[in-house]
Amino acid sequence: MRRSSEQQPLVGFDNSGNRNGSPKTLFDRAIRWGISRKGGERSQRSIWERFPELGRLKENSPEKFPDNALLIPDGNGTWAKLRGLEVEAGHEAGADVLVNSFPNLIQTYPYIRYLGGWGLSVNNLGRPKKEVDYLMDLFRRTLIRLYPHFMNNNIAFIRLGRDDVLDSYPATRTVFEEIQHSTRNHTGLAFYIPLGFDGADQNLRIAQKIGTLVKEGKVDPSNISEELLQKLRDGGGKIPPADLIIRTSQERTSDIGWLNGKETELYFMPKKLFPDFGLPDFTKAIMAFSRRNRKFGLRSQTETFAGNVYPA
Repeated sequence: MRRSSEQQPLVGFDNSGNRNGSPKTLFDRAIRWGISRKGGERSQRSIWERFPELGRLKENSPEKFPDNALLIPDGNGTWAKLRGLEVEAGHEAGADVLVNSFPNLIQTYPYIRYLGGWGLSVNNLGRPKKEVDYLMDLFRRTLIRLYPHFMNNNIAFIRLGRDDVLDSYPATRTVFEEIQHSTRNHTGLAFYIPLGFDGADQNLRIAQKIGTLVKEGKVDPSNISEELLQKLRDGGGKIPPADLIIRTSQERTSDIGWLNGKETELYFMPKKLFPDFGLPDFTKAIMAFSRRNRKFGLRSQTETFAGNVYPA
């Protein structure tokens, strides 16, 4: 019998987020441990009430919201250094920002249908082992804190990236896989985390998959299409390229591959470190996106050049 996503028994965790081996539901554990921590409580006012400009956009021009918004949180280490703290303190503060904001961010569905939070690139895995180990555990703990919101709001969770990056982190793998499995049939917002992901690595893995399919006679090289490439991407084609990428601290996208699509708009906040990021900053990015003239490579019939003649 197929398991219900609401009642599926998952691996239990103790108050530190460690597996305790008992078959308690992750939902119950998260309610008792995660959501009671800082950042877990829902604001009394909706995002539309807190930011009337977003409310007006929703009522008057809902099509001007990005369908897929990806946040690249940068500056955690700098934030910690400026305060004389260890880098781990900056990462912890950044995680609290996400958990704090999440109840309001998800209220933008269905205007924003996909919401991403960048995790780690393949290159990031080359950081000092102590930091990577800490980050992997932080992702696990943060996902547990977000899990009640996934279940209460019909949110699907999807991880993008190499599977083997979690081989050395079985507890993190368990949480990611269990939560992705338990939310697989959810039909609301899709929340995704690229972890162990970058464009060059993704392209290589897709090429290898296509080579295998061709070798096995399952695909004719002449029939390779954009639709096939999309299905072979991490997430099985469920996540489209971002319409809006918001990056704190830096003015570059780095190698995020197909998530930075041909029509992606970029919004950089070089003076904002992610632990200082908040809903007002997110709102500014959405409003800036709504004012951009997105032509998708086309030209309006009324748009002319000098002498009312288009260039050859």
